[in-house]
Amino acid sequence: KDIILRRCILSILIVAIQLAFDVSLYWVILTVFAVIIVNGVTEASSNARLRLKMLKQFEGFINEIIFRYRYSGILEESLSDAIMEADYEIGLHGNFIYELITKEDYEDTLEFYKAVCPNNYFLLFYSICYLAKRNGDKLINGKSLFVNNLNCLLSDINFEINRQERINYLFSVLFMVTIMPLFSMKPIELWSSANIPELKDYFISVEGMMITVLLALFSMMVLALINRMKYPPEVRTGKNRLAVKAASFK
Repeated sequence: KDIILRRCILSILIVAIQLAFDVSLYWVILTVFAVIIVNGVTEASSNARLRLKMLKQFEGFINEIIFRYRYSGILEESLSDAIMEADYEIGLHGNFIYELITKEDYEDTLEFYKAVCPNNYFLLFYSICYLAKRNGDKLINGKSLFVNNLNCLLSDINFEINRQERINYLFSVLFMVTIMPLFSMKPIELWSSANIPELKDYFISVEGMMITVLLALFSMMVLALINRMKYPPEVRTGKNRLAVKAASFK
């Protein structure tokens, strides 16, 4: 509700600011473009923050499991204890994983979890737990293979967290540069028309309007490209590296 309310308030402010300069149909269309762009940025940023929050919680959750497992050596007990200490969001998902792992017919749960897991990191975690549950743990050079796999997964999660934080910092200015043309076009038009009256006829001409609309469309295209670069549909995982180690369970 809070996210929807913030987006509604932001949209109303954009409409009020933009239409304070002009209420023509042409400027209404540009205002719609501005609302779409800003809401797109807001939604992408909110989703990115949520994913980053979940990854950080997941990192702490796995560390807790490793700590508990080194003392107990029992997967189910380590999961249960880690869930009790976990943050709310990851605790809910951890409880879901615990229920699947402890089911009597858990052999069929891996395919089910593939369809509902939040991302590849969670799927890799579940696969490691699934293999440990099915085949048991093994000691390689005196070290637990289960713990070793979790440590590999942790390094990839940590890499992804650092990568996302770095990208958020680098791209923050680009979003402002993309949005600014939509909010600056009318002030520039008013300022230039006041200093050079001849430009007023140009701005209200078909050619002038088309150039403005094309600039708005170009801004939307650039924003879509930035979103694609900043928030790719797939996240990097250590799938290949972990698959080799997981195969050792068999």
